[in-house]
Amino acid sequence: EMTAKQFLIHLQKELTHWKPLLQRMAYSLHEEKCIITTMENAAIHTNNNNNTNTMMANVLSKEPAFRFLLQTLHDQEVVTEEAILSWAQDQTNLMQNDKDNWTSTPKGKLFTQQLTQDFLQWLEEDSESEDDASTDDSAD
Repeated sequence: EMTAKQFLIHLQKELTHWKPLLQRMAYSLHEEKCIITTMENAAIHTNNNNNTNTMMANVLSKEPAFRFLLQTLHDQEVVTEEAILSWAQDQTNLMQNDKDNWTSTPKGKLFTQQLTQDFLQWLEEDSESEDDASTDDSAD
């Protein structure tokens, strides 16, 4: 079974190859969020007819793999901070609409993993500090 670290190494290798195409395809926030949603779906869907899907889901659904995935997509500039935070807001809205049931779904469990939440919080704080810095710059 592949570990989160092995997955991350493999992902980084694959992104070296696929990054230019993904960046060209993701020309708006919507497409970037589609990349995140596709990876989210890969993490929660197992298909017994396809060992690759099952292996990916087994790895991505366990902490800290999904957090590493989001961070790697961000660090490699495949998706922007804005796209990740927008996707996270969509998930938060779903959770608020059906908190009792949503957090027990595979998607809810994935989103509420502590390390994923820690990364999202760090990204939000980083975004806010950049906004503050740009406001300070424009006031000068």
